Amino acid sequence: MLRTVIAAAADVAVWVWSDVLLDLFFAVLFACILRGVTDCLAVHTCLPAGVALALVVIAVALAALGIAYWMVPELVGEENNLMGTYPVFGKASARNSGYPRTRAPAWPTTRAG
Repeated sequence: MLRTVIAAAADVAVWVWSDVLLDLFFAVLFACILRGVTDCLAVHTCLPAGVALALVVIAVALAALGIAYWMVPELVGEENNLMGTYPVFGKASARNSGYPRTRAPAWPTTRAG
């Protein structure tokens, strides 16, 4: 009985802390990758470990900025195309701003006349 209670408590703790545990896992994974690349660079170039780590961090940051520079205009263009094609989605997201709805919205909104 005590084992079941402990197992249930552990399950609840993991469920509650799942965001933190996932962030911690990815932080450790990223640190291991940085350490491996830094060690490889330091061995092959005879650089001190600190300099090699700085170079690797700069390279990773530049790669992330390059990917963002390449992807953001594409994503903004896709969003503009979507909002131009389906303008009702923009109105629906503005209307559904997280407040409780008191009545069903008029969908789609068309005016006779």
